[in-house]
Amino acid sequence: TWSISGDTTSTVALTVRLSNIMPVITYEDIEPEINRIANGDKSPILSSKPISEFLTSSGTSAGERKLMPTIDEDMDRRQLLYSLLMPVMNLYVPGLDKGKALYFL
Repeated sequence: TWSISGDTTSTVALTVRLSNIMPVITYEDIEPEINRIANGDKSPILSSKPISEFLTSSGTSAGERKLMPTIDEDMDRRQLLYSLLMPVMNLYVPGLDKGKALYFL
């Protein structure tokens, strides 16, 4: 069991409590809104901040890629992560700077 605000409860009960506060949705639930934004709708449908770019997934088990809308702050966080990632990887992967590499985040 884990605790929120000192309340110890089962994982199932906690999941129910959290889903009442913040409902769990699927990609398919918001896919029409994502497509509206991708087709040029600038209204704040999913975020109070403007969508600055879309990332695409590598695909699903059905092979279809999914669009993932992002905002400028997300891009800033990704750039920070990447800037920290390479120096750490260079410490643990000898010769990484001498060739190509494929890494997953």
